[in-house]
This record gives sequence, structure tokens and C-alpha cells, in this order.
Amino acid sequence: MKPAFDSSLADCPQEYQPRFDRQDSLYHFPATNVRTHLLAAESGHIENARGIHNVKDVLIDEAGFFGDEEDSYPLDHVIQNILLPMFIRTKSKPRIVIMTTPPEIPNHPIKMYYERAKANGCAVVRDIYNSDISEEKRSEMKRRMLQQPGGDIAWAREMECKWIVDSARMIIPEWQANYAVPVERDKYFQFYNKYNALDTGVRDNTVNLYAYYDFLRAALVVEDETVLRGEEVRTDTLAACIKSTEKDLGYGTVYKRIGDNNNLIILQDLSGIHGLSFLPTTKDELFAMVNEVRLWVNQGRLYVHPRCTHLLGCLENAIWDKNKKEFARSAVFGHFDGLAALCYLIRNIDTATNPIPALFGTSLQTHHIPSQKIESENYKTVRSVLRLPVPKRTTDDWRKR
Repeated sequence: MKPAFDSSLADCPQEYQPRFDRQDSLYHFPATNVRTHLLAAESGHIENARGIHNVKDVLIDEAGFFGDEEDSYPLDHVIQNILLPMFIRTKSKPRIVIMTTPPEIPNHPIKMYYERAKANGCAVVRDIYNSDISEEKRSEMKRRMLQQPGGDIAWAREMECKWIVDSARMIIPEWQANYAVPVERDKYFQFYNKYNALDTGVRDNTVNLYAYYDFLRAALVVEDETVLRGEEVRTDTLAACIKSTEKDLGYGTVYKRIGDNNNLIILQDLSGIHGLSFLPTTKDELFAMVNEVRLWVNQGRLYVHPRCTHLLGCLENAIWDKNKKEFARSAVFGHFDGLAALCYLIRNIDTATNPIPALFGTSLQTHHIPSQKIESENYKTVRSVLRLPVPKRTTDDWRKR
């Protein structure tokens, strides 16, 4: 910011020139006794704003990128917990001016602030065409940008201020809104295998998904989720949520519970203390796990109930980080932990075993059933009541003579 100040103050009269305090990172204007503080969002430097009062204006630059990095505070946290308290003693009407190009991450909190400001007539858009850059220079910049991979997206977002997401960074681009529907349970639901999938975290979200595998459709149906954050993440709280949700869903016996193998102590506590056995999932390359989810989505084999808002948000908005090696971080959906839980779930689904009993829905009165398949309790009871002898097997029978 300092070079920008130096450029802007180049023609400022000497008597009004400010002094720059390097220790406190501020400009002091002696003529008016005004101070302009420069604060960075990274590495906790924004905390230095606490205790500053009588603030008239706050200017936030590149607000659409707050919370992107590991050491950067989310925009909501900065505004609500650090900046707004600075106005308590301000006598004149203060204001916050938020400046940014549209963010790369979908569903960033800046979108909410922009829409609210737009509705109140307080939003202004200034793209490259509103600048003093010549047409010749603009054309040259655009030509060079479009030559680079993803240059069209970068030009639209950075130069034309369009709210657009780079599809190459979307983790599940195959996801469609019509997959977010409640699925009616059929008569075989009582036999379908039920699953839990858990991704644990304290700084991020702890997410548990509740699902069953619809063998008839060859589809996974996610019916509910548990999302815990911060101090809520305790094994007793998590276990209580899991037991309560399983009971409400009528799952009875759960076929398999899968957990993140990065937190084996949590899985051990859930099993030893709370009677919830979770198997640590195996992990291959992250891309391999994600690609398996993408295949299921592309084949129409995944349905998510609308109440699973966190998981749906992850499926719609999850993107790769800038190096495309890990999940990016979102101020709304954390590290997209719901998507991680879904990856563990799909890679542990038993698609081979048919859980539906062979004679379910059949009757001796209406069906011809080969004798070797008649092993029902009714059949055994009838033979006992009628005292029918058990046919003896002979060598000739064995030889089919």
C-alpha cells in the first residue's frame, strides 16, 4: 500500500504531508491529527486493529480473497468481530467500503455483502472499460491473457468484474441440482445396507453422513448429516448425534461405519466408550477418491436429501486450491469436509452383496419353489405338525437312478 500512498501524495502541499510511522504502520497527518492505519489480513495482523476507536472510514481491499489462505481470517469474522467494534465511539456516521474483484471461490461471503449493497443502491462496478487505459492497451492485455490456460476466465473475472467460477477448478463439475431430492423408500429398504461416513476436524468441520445403498437402483442415497464445529467437537456430543439420527431414520443395524484414518483416537473412543464401531478408511491418491465420486454422480447413482445443506454446498461449490493438489478452503464450508466424508463413503460401499432375501415376497400358495430352496420356518413347522418322515437318501438317489 505504501507505494500507492506515495504516488497519491506526490502533489500534496508540504504543510499537509503526512508522516509514515513504520513501527505502527500508519500515516499521521499533523495538520488535521488524522491517522490512517495500514493492516494486513494475513498472519493475524488484522488483530492489531483492536483498540482503535473514533474510526470514520474503513477501506477493505481484495475482500473477495479473505479466508482463502491458511493464515487469513474469514471476511465475516473480520467485519463482525474486529471492524464493527471500532465504531462504538465514533460520533459521525462511519462507513465500510469493500473493494474487490469477484472471488475465485464460489459462495464466498463477499457475494452476500455485494447483493445486499446492490439492493440498497450502494454497489458500484468499475471494470477495465471504465478506466483510463487505452483501447490499444486493453486489446493487448486481453490477447496476452487469453493465450494462457484459463485466461478467458481470468479476463472475465479480473478485468470485467464478472462473478464466474473457473470450471477447471470445480471438484465435482458433474453435480446437478436435480440429484438433490428426497428419495421415497421402497419395500426393500428394510434389507438395504445402511452406512455412516465420518470426516473429523476441530479447526475445520466434523461431518457425519447417513446413507443407504439402494441395491435395486444401484444408487447411494444420503438421507441426513451431522455437522459439528469448534467446541462442539467432542466424542460424547458426536456419539449422541449419531445415535439420535440413526434412530430417527429407522436404520436399526448399521452395516458399516467408516471414519477418517487421520484421527484413530476419535474412532477408538467412539467404539470403546460409546459403542459405535467405525472402520478407518483406506486412502489412495486424493484424485482417485474424487474421481470415483465423479463417476457415481455422472452415472446418476448419487442422491442427496435437501436437508443435507452442508454436503450439497460442498458438491455445488467445492474447488481445488490454486495448485490443484488439495481442496481449497471456504469461509462457509471449511475444507469441504462433507465432500471428504462422501469420498470415504463411496469407496467403502458393498455393491456386490445382494441384501434382499431370495424368497422375499414369495409364497408356497402362489409360487413354484424348487424343493431344495424351501427352508422357511413355516415349512419346517408344517412337516413337524403332520409328522411327515424326512425322505431318506440312498446311493441310488445320489446317483440319480
